[in-house]
Amino acid sequence: MEVKIASLMADADKGDGPAAEALFTALYAELHRLAKRELARRGTFVSLGVTTLLHEAYLDIAGRCGASFPDQGHFMGYAARVMRGLIIDYARRRRAMKRGGQFEISAMVTDVADHLVDERELLQVSEALDSL
Repeated sequence: MEVKIASLMADADKGDGPAAEALFTALYAELHRLAKRELARRGTFVSLGVTTLLHEAYLDIAGRCGASFPDQGHFMGYAARVMRGLIIDYARRRRAMKRGGQFEISAMVTDVADHLVDERELLQVSEALDSL
């Protein structure tokens, strides 16, 4: 198993997409335990799920170019760091929402005055309606 993972890591390091997916599949159970541990360290205030954290970490790691891992230990350390960062970002977003983080400043359209009808036209329309 260790040789297979080392081989997958080497192939994934060269940019082989299927090898990266196979590596993730091979390490899924261990990464799941890691995600569970990282969430437990942060306490019960985090309402983020273990599987969600794991999948977000995968998307983050898979989306980075140039990240190379010489062995499984370095990869797991990097995955733990990514998970911690995701937990911190999640907590910051939740805290910001509690403090008005969804508040947005928007500009109002002020060019309405440019589209007003001429007063003479309004007077003519009024007189025409009165004559009916």
